[in-house]
Amino acid sequence: MRMMEDLQQQQNQYQRRLQYRLVHPSWSFGRARALLSFILIGALLACATSSIITGSLRSSLVSTSTTSKPLYSRMMRFPGFSRHASDMRSSIRSSIRSSPSACSRQTIRSEPSKCSRQTMPRNRRETFAQAMVNPQTARTQSTHQQSKRQEYSNELPKGISHKELQPMLNMAVGAAKMAGELIKAKLGADVVVSKMNGADLLTEVDGKCQDIIYNEISNKYPSHDFLGEESVDAGVEASTLAVENAADSEWLWICDPIDGTTNFASGMPLVGVIISLAYKGEVVMGVIYDPFHDEMYTAIKGGGAYMNGQRIGVAESQSVSESVLFTVAPVNPQSAPPLMRSITALNPPVSRAVRMLGTGALMLSWVAIGRASAFWEVDLHVWDSAAGVLLVREAGGRCTDLEGNEWGLTTRPLLATNGAIHDELLQKLQEVDCVNLEKRETETERETERETE
Repeated sequence: MRMMEDLQQQQNQYQRRLQYRLVHPSWSFGRARALLSFILIGALLACATSSIITGSLRSSLVSTSTTSKPLYSRMMRFPGFSRHASDMRSSIRSSIRSSPSACSRQTIRSEPSKCSRQTMPRNRRETFAQAMVNPQTARTQSTHQQSKRQEYSNELPKGISHKELQPMLNMAVGAAKMAGELIKAKLGADVVVSKMNGADLLTEVDGKCQDIIYNEISNKYPSHDFLGEESVDAGVEASTLAVENAADSEWLWICDPIDGTTNFASGMPLVGVIISLAYKGEVVMGVIYDPFHDEMYTAIKGGGAYMNGQRIGVAESQSVSESVLFTVAPVNPQSAPPLMRSITALNPPVSRAVRMLGTGALMLSWVAIGRASAFWEVDLHVWDSAAGVLLVREAGGRCTDLEGNEWGLTTRPLLATNGAIHDELLQKLQEVDCVNLEKRETETERETERETE
């Protein structure tokens, strides 16, 4: 009986609970919602965690595979790695400097050449190829070539200083301006005489300008010697002899009062006044004045090159193909054939352009200031070249004859460049035999040959 009562009581409780759930269904669904919420939150957390891990792995892989800079900077923090890295860089630099194909800034200045195959001159490529086979032989040959070249030094000769030369420069600048004023006033003056031939002219203004310059020099430095173009007879032999006789002077002023006389007589405002000073056979000061554009180019050896007081430098072109080149229409008939061959060989597309201004003074000045990359001439008087050579050298360029020997007072062939294209251009000129004057047989030599035959 007792048992039956308990069963009846449990059945009643179950029915009451069932009725409550039917009347209040949110009670059962609340637990389901809570469970679903926990499942969704867990899934979201799992996705976020996986994405963070994947992103960090990707970024680390990219940083180590595509660029070495972050990795290198982290490695530099480790003790000892920085010291080993610097030792490695030093050893690499020293090996490059010892190689014949070194391309440091200093080498480019003193022995210019590009290190790429396109712009490296053939002789440098051959030296480099020999170095790969026999480094010792190549290094010996390179040293021999450098010693033969006797590269230019920008140090002043012993016994003089920049302080001593500065007043001389100031005086030369004043004299050049005085001559320039006369030139501007007399542009288009009548030709007085033809010196060497119809292309080598002389006007009355040439002599007057030289007198102005000579008087200024002799008044302040009466013990100095003077060599002016208008004081020397026409022709290569006469000018060569005059230079050789004066080269031993302690102080020698060299002057061309009007460089570009043909331009001047034709009314073209492209001329230059040239004044240079040599000490014991070495050019130590140069002045070139362009009166029609009021551009005063000055240089003292070891002190840099300037135009109207502003420091100047040569062009940055690294190959002949990207360079503007200067040359002249020769007065000497013997220099015409080699020059014509060289112009033909260097015309575009070999170079960017070949130009002639009719005045070596301005062309050398424009090489020094970077308006062109090179100037060459087979036969040039010292009064036309001395000041310009010093300007180009002090502006960072290089000047040699057409065989690669450094320029001197008695040098007549001239190649003046920005330095970087010097070897390449020199080789191209030598390939067409533009080195010296074309030899011409005289009438006496022809008669002798006929008699011999």
